[in-house]
Amino acid sequence: MDKNKRPNVEELRQSLGATAEMALIFLRAALGAGANMEEATRLTQAYIAALLFGRMSQPKPPEDE
Repeated sequence: MDKNKRPNVEELRQSLGATAEMALIFLRAALGAGANMEEATRLTQAYIAALLFGRMSQPKPPEDE
């Protein structure tokens, strides 16, 4: 394996681990707020999707009236 690619793999592994930890904290917070497991799971899925894909497009500036 190319030694230059090794740090990128490690960074990816660390990023995935951090995302998993944040998702678990979010899930537990949703459950603590009174959501049932199905609701908490769906909220967590939406949270992960927002983390991964939420900044793909630049927000449009408000139009002047």
